[in-house]
Amino acid sequence: MWTPPAGDFYQIDPQQGAAPSFQTMVKVFYDDEALYIGAVCYDEPEGKGLRAQGFRRDFEFFETDFFGINFDSFLDGKTSLSFQINPYGALRDIQVFEDMLFERNWNAVWDARTSITDSSWNAEIIIPWKSLRYPSGKDEWGINFARSIRRMNQFTAWSLYPRAFSGYRMDYAGRLKGIHPPPAPLNLDIQPYILVSDERYTDAKGYKAEAGVDVKWAVNPFSVLDLTYNTDFAQAEVDNQVINLTRFSLFFPEKRGFFLENEKLFTTGWSNSFYPFFSRRIGLDAAGNPVSVTGGARYVSKSTERNIGALYIHHEASANQPASHFGVLRLKEFTGNRSTLGALMTVRSDAATTAAPGGKTNATLSADGFFRLGKTFSTEFTVSGSKTWHGRGDGFALYHSVSNVESWGALGMVNNVISANYLADAGYQIGSNLMMTYPYALFNLRPEWKPKYIRSFEPGGFGQFYYDAGSGKLSEGYVSLIPLMVRLQDNTLFESYLNYNWQRPKRMYSLSGIMINQGEYDYFRYAVKLTSDQSYFIGGSVQYDGGEFYNGRLEHYTIRMRYNPVPHLVIASNWDYYHLVGVGMFNENKHVSVIAPELRLSMNPRAHLNLFYQYNSLTKTTALNVRASFEFQPLSYIYLVVNDVTTTMIPSSYAEQKQIILKVSYRLSN
Repeated sequence: MWTPPAGDFYQIDPQQGAAPSFQTMVKVFYDDEALYIGAVCYDEPEGKGLRAQGFRRDFEFFETDFFGINFDSFLDGKTSLSFQINPYGALRDIQVFEDMLFERNWNAVWDARTSITDSSWNAEIIIPWKSLRYPSGKDEWGINFARSIRRMNQFTAWSLYPRAFSGYRMDYAGRLKGIHPPPAPLNLDIQPYILVSDERYTDAKGYKAEAGVDVKWAVNPFSVLDLTYNTDFAQAEVDNQVINLTRFSLFFPEKRGFFLENEKLFTTGWSNSFYPFFSRRIGLDAAGNPVSVTGGARYVSKSTERNIGALYIHHEASANQPASHFGVLRLKEFTGNRSTLGALMTVRSDAATTAAPGGKTNATLSADGFFRLGKTFSTEFTVSGSKTWHGRGDGFALYHSVSNVESWGALGMVNNVISANYLADAGYQIGSNLMMTYPYALFNLRPEWKPKYIRSFEPGGFGQFYYDAGSGKLSEGYVSLIPLMVRLQDNTLFESYLNYNWQRPKRMYSLSGIMINQGEYDYFRYAVKLTSDQSYFIGGSVQYDGGEFYNGRLEHYTIRMRYNPVPHLVIASNWDYYHLVGVGMFNENKHVSVIAPELRLSMNPRAHLNLFYQYNSLTKTTALNVRASFEFQPLSYIYLVVNDVTTTMIPSSYAEQKQIILKVSYRLSN
C-alpha cells in the first residue's frame, strides 16, 4: 500500500513559516514486512552544495545535510522514533520523549540507500515492522518529516512547529492515516560474541579467549527484556583526557552500548550536581580501569500511562575493587498536562574485603517530577535519600529547576543541595555538604535592522554559586556575562565572556598538583571564542581564556581543527594549553598541554577505521587507540581494537596497558 506524496515543506529556521530554498517530496509505502519511505530532496545540480562529514553512524545533527522521519506510533503526542539519513547513506536513529529525554544511542535494524542526480539527492529507506513499537488496531500515527539544507543553515519540516522546540515535539506532528501494520511478531534477537586478545600490563601479561551473549526480547509493543552474560565493551570509545582545575569531581559520560540504551529512563538529577544512578559505576573501578562484568538483566516497559524499568548487574572483583551487585528499580507516571511523577531506587552491595570484613551496602530512594505548566514554562525536581550499612552514608540530596524557553531565548534557575553524608555508591555526585544555585538568562535576538549575513545576537549571563550546607557560607562562585555573542547565517559563532570569581577554600588542597592555601580569593577573568562553520570541509574553533587565577594568573588556549576533503576521510586535532604563573602556596609556574590528534577513514557507512592519540603532559600519559569495525550485516560486527597506554608519573599495575583485541558479534533474529 502507499500514501499520497507529502510536499510543501516550511522553514523552521531561520524564517519561521517561509517557503524553503529547495522543496522536498516524500512518499510512504508499506507491506506485511516493512515501511518504505522515498524522499526526493531537490537541490543544486550534482549535489554541489551538499555538506556531510562522512559515513559515521549517529552523525552530528547540526553539521550535515539530512532527511529524517519522526513517528508517533501511539499517537500520544509524547514519544518520537526518529530515523535520519545524510546524502551519503550514513544512518542516525534516536528515541525522544517529550522533546526532553533523548536516547541517542538507540540502534534499530533498518537500512537506506541514497543517490545524487542533476536536480536532487534521493533517499530510499526500509524500516522493518519489528524495529517499530506500535499498538495493534490503530490505523493512524503521528508523523513529521524534516530536512536540513546545511550550507544555508536552514531547517525545514512538513508539519510546522515553533523554532524554540524541535521536530521531536510530536504534538505538532501531522497524521499518517489508513495505515494497517501487521500484528506485532515475536521479536527476539540473540547476539553472541567471541573475543581473543593479547593483553600486557606493568606486572602481568597473557592471551585470552572468551565468549558472551546479549539477548533482546520485545515481549510486547510496550516492553523489552535484555539479558547479558560475560558482557564486553572492547569496542567502546575511550575517554578524552582533561585537566581538572576545579575542586569538584569531573563528569565523564557513559559510552558503552548496553548501558546507553534506555539510559534516560534511569536518569534523574543533574550532571552538574548528582545522579542517584550512573552506569559508569558498573564495570569500572575508581580509577576508570575496566572490571569484568559477569552479566545481568534489564526490563523496560513504556506505555502512554507509565514507564517501568528494572536493572540488575554483577561485576567481579579486581585489584582495586570488590565484587559488587547493582540493582535499580524505576517508575515514571504520566499525570496529565504532559507532566510526570517518578520514583527510583538503587542498591549497591559490595563483597567483604580485608578493609571491610562485613562488606558494604548502599541504597538510595528518590522521587522526581517534571511539570509542563504551559507550552514554554516547565519545572522539575529530584529529592533523594541515601542509607548505608557497614559504613557512613546516610543523607539527602535535592535538585530543582524552573525554565521558560521561547523563540527569543530562555530564563531559568537551578538549585541543588547535597548533605554532608549523602552517598550514591551506584551514582555520581560532584561533592558533599554543599548547596548550589545557577541562575541564567540567555537571549536570541533577530532585529530587523541586523545585516543579512548575521542570523542572531545571543547575549546573556549566568552565575554559579556554591555554599557550605552546614554554615550557609559561600565556598566558591562566579558570575559570567556574555556582552557579545554573534551567530552568522552559516553558523559561524563569535562568543565573549566576562567572569568574576570568588573562591573561599576552608583548608589547603591540591589543584592538579598545585597546593592552594585556605583563604579568600577574588579575581576577574575573560574569554573569547570563535567557531567556524562546522559543516564546511575545513572547520575549527579557537578560544582564549585569561586573567587572574587564585593568587596568580592562568592563560588557557584551546584549538580544535577538522579537515575532511571527502566523506571517506576526516583528520581532526585538539590542543589545550595551560600556562599558570605564580599560583598556589609555592607561587608555581606550570606549562601543561593535552594534545589529541585523530584520523577517521570510512570505506562506506559500514566499514570504519579510527586512530586516536592523546598526550597529557600533567600526568605524563600517552594513549593510542585504534578501532577498526565492519558491519557485515545489520548490527553484526567485526572489531579490531588496539590500545597502548603509558603513564610514567605514577607507578601502578596499570601504568602500562597494551592490548590487541579481535571481537566478532553476530546477530541472530527470528
